[in-house]
Amino acid sequence: MKRSLIVLTVIFSLNCACFANLSQLSYSLENLGGSRWQYNYQLENIALEEPIEEFTIWFNTSDYANITVAEQNPLWDFALLLDVPNLGQGFDGLATGEGISQGRVASPFSVSFDWLGQEEPTSQFFEVVDTDTYETLDSGASVAVPEPTSLAIFSIASLILRRRLRK
Repeated sequence: MKRSLIVLTVIFSLNCACFANLSQLSYSLENLGGSRWQYNYQLENIALEEPIEEFTIWFNTSDYANITVAEQNPLWDFALLLDVPNLGQGFDGLATGEGISQGRVASPFSVSFDWLGQEEPTSQFFEVVDTDTYETLDSGASVAVPEPTSLAIFSIASLILRRRLRK
């Protein structure tokens, strides 16, 4: 009984973690050589009723320089917002069509930059914005897409835990 309760708690925790936000900005990170890096993004509308038509990703000016669009997406107009007080530099995306409806993911897009920080680049703050009122509909931190090796380790650990629980 105790083991079943532990397994159910783990499953419930994982499900809650997946649906904590109304939207999710995920990224993979690629070193282009030296201090030049690239984020490859995907934006998902998890539970917003209205389509996502605009978003902004914020970059701290003390860590990022020379931010550019590395891969265009024909469904979005991208613009760089320079030196916004208290926020840094913003990378803004505005849908040219219907946007991202609930349960959908935007086609990938990429941003390259010079990294000025010490460690590897990590997540950034983002906002989903209403195009009419400029009200923030959702916000959060971008999340790294797990590498295949991380998923493999998690799967193996789950199998070992399952085997031990059966004994």
